[in-house]
Amino acid sequence: FGESLLLATLGGILGAVLSIWGVASLVAASPDLPRLDAIRIDAPVIGFLLLASTVVATLVGVGPAIEATGRSPGQWFGQRGAVSDRRGTRARRMLVGVQVALSVILLVGAGVLVRSLVNRLGVDLGIDAESVVTGRVSLPEGGYPTPERREVAFESLVERAEAVPGVEAAAVASIIPMSDGSQATGFQALDRPTPEAGQFPVADVRFVHHRYFAAMGIPIQAGRSLSDADRAGSPVVVVINETGARQLWPNESPIGKRILMEWGDTLRAEIVGVARDVRLSGPDRSVERATLYWDYRQTGVPSGMTLVVRGRSAEPAVEPIRAALAAIDPDLPLYNVRSMDGLRDAAVAQSRFITAALGLFSLLALGLAVLGVYGVMAYGVEQRTREIGVRLALGADRASVVRMLLRDGGRVVLPALAVGLGAAWVLTGFLRTLAFGVAPRDPVSLAGSLVVIGAAALAACWIPARRASAIPAVEAIRAD
Repeated sequence: FGESLLLATLGGILGAVLSIWGVASLVAASPDLPRLDAIRIDAPVIGFLLLASTVVATLVGVGPAIEATGRSPGQWFGQRGAVSDRRGTRARRMLVGVQVALSVILLVGAGVLVRSLVNRLGVDLGIDAESVVTGRVSLPEGGYPTPERREVAFESLVERAEAVPGVEAAAVASIIPMSDGSQATGFQALDRPTPEAGQFPVADVRFVHHRYFAAMGIPIQAGRSLSDADRAGSPVVVVINETGARQLWPNESPIGKRILMEWGDTLRAEIVGVARDVRLSGPDRSVERATLYWDYRQTGVPSGMTLVVRGRSAEPAVEPIRAALAAIDPDLPLYNVRSMDGLRDAAVAQSRFITAALGLFSLLALGLAVLGVYGVMAYGVEQRTREIGVRLALGADRASVVRMLLRDGGRVVLPALAVGLGAAWVLTGFLRTLAFGVAPRDPVSLAGSLVVIGAAALAACWIPARRASAIPAVEAIRAD
C-alpha cells in the first residue's frame, strides 16, 4: 500500500504541474473569451487532486496487499500464485479496455469539433475581411446637437481617412458584421398586399456611408450601390440583400420596387441595388432574412458610428487614422479598434477553445491507453517467457510467436474499440449544438478515431511481442 500511495502522490503532483501548464496554454490560445482570468488551478483544485490520488492509491493498493498477506508459503513458492495472477491479469485487461474505450469517445468528439472548426473558418461571410480595420466613434450630444453637424463630422472623417497613405476606401456604419448590437424592424413591400399585424417580414437594418460596400468588400449583385448623390433632400433609396430580394420577389427583379419601413418617421424608399448576403452574426448563423442598407444622411444621422477602413495591401496603420479624427475634434476618441479578421477570430473563439480543450484531453487519453496496452502486453510477455521459450525450442518460428501475442492483445483492444464506438455513437449526439457543417455522428471522425487508436494499440502490442520473439530459447526456458 505504501508503494501505491507513493506512486499515486507522485502522479498527482505531476498531473497538477501538467494541469497548470495546460490551463495556462489554453487560456493564452483563446484571449477573446470572457472571464478567462477566472480559469486557473487554485488551492482547492490542488487539494482535490491530492485527495483523488490518495483514494486511487487506497483502491489500487489495499486489495492486492490484503490478498498477498493471506497467501500461504506453498502458494508463493509452489503454485506461484497462479489464481491471483489470473485475477490480476483480468483486472489489468479490464482497466486497459476502459482506457481504450474512453479514448475512442474523446477522440471521436475531438474529431467532430475539429471538422466543425475548420468548416467555421472556411465559411464565406459575404465580405472581404482582409486588410480591414474598424473603430467606434461617438459624437457628444452637446458638441454635435443637430444631424447636420454630425453629418459634417462623419463626412470629414471619411474623407480624411481615405487621404491617409495606404488606405483604399473608408466609410462609417451604424453596426458592422460580427460586432455587438443589432438593429432590426418590420417592413413591407408596397407592391404586395399589406400583411396582417404581426406578419410583417423582419429585416436587419444598417445605416451606412455610401462607400460602405467598397470599404467592407461587399459585392453589389444587381443594380447599383449607394452613391454620393443619395443625400438628404434627394429621393430616398435603399439596398437590399439577396435573401430579402428572393423572399419578397422570388421570380422578378427587385430593382425599382418600393418598400415602407416604420423607423422613427415612416421611410418609403426605392430599391436601387441588391447586395451579397452577409453573415452579420458570424459563421454560425446563416442568412435567413432581409438586410436593408440605408444611406445614413437620408434617415437621420446617429451620434455613434463605426469607422471602416480598408488598406490597399495590408491593414492600414491606426495612428494616422486617429490623427485624422483628432484634426476634426481632438476630444473625439477612436475606440474598440479591431480588424475584421480579429472580429472573425473572436466569433469562433469559443469553438476554438472547446476544440483545443477536448483535443488535449483526447491526446492524454490516447497516451494513457497506449501506455496501458503496452504495460499489460509487456507484463504478459514477462509472465509467459518460459512458455515462449518452450514454443521456440519445439520449433515454432518467431513470426508465429509474434502473431500469438498480437492476438492476445487484440482480445483486449478489439472489444474495447467496439464498446468505445458504441458509446461514442450515443454520446456524440450531445455535440449537436457545437457541430457545424458536419453530423455529430460523423463517419469520418468515427472511422478516423478507430484507425488512430487501433494503430497506436497495435504498435503498443507489437513492441513487446517483437522483443519476446527475439529472446533466445535457452534463456527463455531458464527464466524464473
